[in-house]
Amino acid sequence: MRRPLATFIAIAGNALAACECGFSVNRTDGQHTSEIFTEYIETDFLHVTNVSYTGTDQTGWIPQIWNNTANQSRGSYGRSNELRNIIANPLPTGDWAGDGVHGSDPGLQLWVRQAVDGGQVGTAELVHYRDDVLFGTFVSTVLFLLVDGFMRF
Repeated sequence: MRRPLATFIAIAGNALAACECGFSVNRTDGQHTSEIFTEYIETDFLHVTNVSYTGTDQTGWIPQIWNNTANQSRGSYGRSNELRNIIANPLPTGDWAGDGVHGSDPGLQLWVRQAVDGGQVGTAELVHYRDDVLFGTFVSTVLFLLVDGFMRF
Protein backbone atom coordinates (compact mmCIF):
# COMPACT_ATOMS: atom_id res chain seq x y z
CA MET A 1 0.00 0.00 0.00
CA ARG A 2 2.91 2.35 0.59
CA ARG A 3 4.16 2.15 -2.96
CA PRO A 4 0.95 3.48 -4.62
CA LEU A 5 0.71 6.32 -2.06
CA ALA A 6 4.33 7.30 -2.68
CA THR A 7 3.73 7.15 -6.45
CA PHE A 8 0.63 9.35 -6.08
CA ILE A 9 2.52 11.94 -4.03
CA ALA A 10 5.35 12.02 -6.57
CA ILE A 11 2.90 12.46 -9.48
CA ALA A 12 0.88 15.12 -7.61
CA GLY A 13 4.05 17.09 -6.92
CA ASN A 14 4.91 17.09 -10.61
CA ALA A 15 1.38 18.08 -11.59
CA LEU A 16 1.41 21.05 -9.25
CA ALA A 17 4.75 22.22 -10.58
CA ALA A 18 3.58 21.88 -14.18
CA CYS A 19 0.36 23.83 -13.61
CA GLU A 20 1.61 26.97 -11.89
CA CYS A 21 -0.65 29.66 -13.31
CA GLY A 22 -0.40 33.40 -12.97
CA PHE A 23 2.57 35.71 -12.87
CA SER A 24 4.95 36.92 -10.21
CA VAL A 25 6.29 40.31 -9.25
CA ASN A 26 9.52 40.72 -7.31
CA ARG A 27 9.14 42.37 -3.93
CA THR A 28 11.47 45.04 -2.64
CA ASP A 29 10.63 44.98 1.07
CA GLY A 30 12.91 42.02 1.87
CA GLN A 31 10.12 39.80 3.26
CA HIS A 32 9.71 37.53 0.26
CA THR A 33 11.33 37.20 -3.10
CA SER A 34 8.10 37.58 -5.06
CA GLU A 35 4.32 37.68 -4.98
CA ILE A 36 2.23 35.46 -7.25
CA PHE A 37 -0.93 36.83 -8.82
CA THR A 38 -3.40 34.42 -10.39
CA GLU A 39 -5.81 36.88 -12.00
CA TYR A 40 -5.67 40.19 -13.79
CA ILE A 41 -8.06 42.67 -15.35
CA GLU A 42 -6.92 44.00 -18.69
CA THR A 43 -9.03 46.33 -20.80
CA ASP A 44 -8.45 47.57 -24.33
CA PHE A 45 -9.87 51.09 -24.07
CA LEU A 46 -8.59 51.89 -27.57
CA HIS A 47 -11.45 49.89 -29.11
CA VAL A 48 -14.36 50.66 -26.72
CA THR A 49 -17.17 51.95 -28.92
CA ASN A 50 -20.09 52.28 -26.52
CA VAL A 51 -20.54 53.75 -23.06
CA SER A 52 -23.92 53.35 -21.37
CA TYR A 53 -25.38 53.30 -17.87
CA THR A 54 -24.89 49.53 -17.81
CA GLY A 55 -21.21 49.54 -18.80
CA THR A 56 -18.64 49.93 -21.56
CA ASP A 57 -18.80 47.32 -24.37
CA GLN A 58 -18.70 44.18 -22.21
CA THR A 59 -15.45 45.28 -20.52
CA GLY A 60 -16.65 45.12 -16.94
CA TRP A 61 -16.24 48.87 -16.38
CA ILE A 62 -19.38 50.66 -15.22
CA PRO A 63 -19.87 54.46 -15.14
CA GLN A 64 -20.52 55.91 -11.71
CA ILE A 65 -23.38 58.40 -11.88
CA TRP A 66 -23.81 60.44 -8.70
CA ASN A 67 -23.31 63.91 -7.31
CA ASN A 68 -22.68 65.72 -4.06
CA THR A 69 -22.84 69.28 -2.83
CA ALA A 70 -19.97 71.59 -1.92
CA ASN A 71 -20.74 70.94 1.75
CA GLN A 72 -20.55 67.17 1.24
CA SER A 73 -17.29 67.61 -0.68
CA ARG A 74 -15.90 69.82 2.11
CA GLY A 75 -14.80 72.41 -0.42
CA SER A 76 -15.87 75.30 -2.61
CA TYR A 77 -17.59 73.13 -5.22
CA GLY A 78 -19.61 69.97 -5.40
CA ARG A 79 -19.06 67.11 -7.81
CA SER A 80 -21.37 65.67 -10.43
CA ASN A 81 -20.34 62.42 -12.11
CA GLU A 82 -22.24 62.32 -15.39
CA LEU A 83 -22.39 59.83 -18.25
CA ARG A 84 -21.83 62.62 -20.80
CA ASN A 85 -18.32 63.07 -19.38
CA ILE A 86 -17.26 59.55 -20.46
CA ILE A 87 -16.67 59.56 -24.20
CA ALA A 88 -15.54 56.65 -26.36
CA ASN A 89 -13.10 57.62 -29.12
CA PRO A 90 -12.07 54.22 -30.52
CA LEU A 91 -9.55 53.46 -33.19
CA PRO A 92 -11.09 52.46 -36.52
CA THR A 93 -11.92 48.74 -36.65
CA GLY A 94 -8.81 46.58 -36.74
CA ASP A 95 -6.38 49.48 -36.35
CA TRP A 96 -3.83 49.77 -33.54
CA ALA A 97 -2.45 53.22 -34.35
CA GLY A 98 -3.65 56.61 -35.52
CA ASP A 99 -6.44 58.97 -34.60
CA GLY A 100 -9.71 57.89 -33.01
CA VAL A 101 -12.95 57.96 -34.99
CA HIS A 102 -13.75 61.40 -33.52
CA GLY A 103 -10.22 62.68 -34.27
CA SER A 104 -7.24 63.23 -31.99
CA ASP A 105 -5.89 60.62 -29.60
CA PRO A 106 -7.92 57.42 -29.36
CA GLY A 107 -9.16 55.84 -26.16
CA LEU A 108 -11.77 56.28 -23.50
CA GLN A 109 -11.98 59.94 -22.53
CA LEU A 110 -12.89 61.06 -19.01
CA TRP A 111 -13.78 64.74 -18.90
CA VAL A 112 -13.76 67.27 -16.09
CA ARG A 113 -15.93 70.18 -17.19
CA GLN A 114 -14.74 73.76 -16.84
CA ALA A 115 -18.21 75.20 -16.31
CA VAL A 116 -19.70 74.97 -12.84
CA ASP A 117 -23.38 73.99 -12.95
CA GLY A 118 -25.40 74.51 -9.78
CA GLY A 119 -22.25 74.69 -7.67
CA GLN A 120 -20.99 71.36 -9.02
CA VAL A 121 -18.08 70.51 -11.30
CA GLY A 122 -18.90 67.91 -13.97
CA THR A 123 -16.60 64.88 -13.64
CA ALA A 124 -16.33 61.25 -14.73
CA GLU A 125 -15.66 58.02 -12.87
CA LEU A 126 -15.60 54.32 -13.74
CA VAL A 127 -15.65 51.29 -11.45
CA HIS A 128 -15.09 47.65 -12.32
CA TYR A 129 -17.96 45.26 -11.62
CA ARG A 130 -15.68 42.90 -9.69
CA ASP A 131 -15.92 43.54 -5.98
CA ASP A 132 -13.63 40.72 -4.87
CA VAL A 133 -10.38 42.57 -5.52
CA LEU A 134 -9.19 43.93 -2.19
CA PHE A 135 -5.44 44.17 -2.68
CA GLY A 136 -3.21 44.17 -5.70
CA THR A 137 -0.96 46.03 -8.01
CA PHE A 138 -2.78 48.51 -10.19
CA VAL A 139 -1.17 49.89 -13.32
CA SER A 140 -2.75 52.19 -15.87
CA THR A 141 -1.62 54.42 -18.66
CA VAL A 142 -3.16 57.85 -18.50
CA LEU A 143 -2.45 60.63 -20.96
CA PHE A 144 -3.01 64.19 -19.75
CA LEU A 145 -3.33 66.55 -22.68
CA LEU A 146 -2.88 70.30 -22.87
CA VAL A 147 -6.65 70.62 -23.23
CA ASP A 148 -8.17 71.71 -19.91
CA GLY A 149 -10.27 69.03 -18.24
CA PHE A 150 -9.25 66.14 -20.47
CA MET A 151 -7.46 62.85 -19.92
CA ARG A 152 -7.38 59.62 -21.88
CA PHE A 153 -6.89 56.01 -20.77
